[in-house]
Amino acid sequence: MATTDKTFELPKRADAPGGLSYPAGMEPPRTERRRLPPRTCCLAVVLTVLGVGLFVVACVVVANSGAGGGVELFALSAITLLPGCYASYVLVGTRLQWEGFDNIVIFNEDLELV
Repeated sequence: MATTDKTFELPKRADAPGGLSYPAGMEPPRTERRRLPPRTCCLAVVLTVLGVGLFVVACVVVANSGAGGGVELFALSAITLLPGCYASYVLVGTRLQWEGFDNIVIFNEDLELV
């Protein structure tokens, strides 16, 4: 009985990472540094600061007036703080080049809100 060996080996090349060459049209991803979008950074900072401020005000209102006094402010702080923290987390991960944060797909600078 003849056995067929179906292993595949790429030819070695000295200038490729790891000494392997890539098939035609399938080059490794580039590791160029892209500039962070300035409007997105500003929006992330504004939302985070506004959310923290509203949360502090809601805590002060609840401390002074009782349990039902700051529900609306807690809701507003959640609406601003959660997206602001998420956007800041994604931007920091992209800036520090954490694994999985190599592309800012969710923040598109081409979108015009007019």
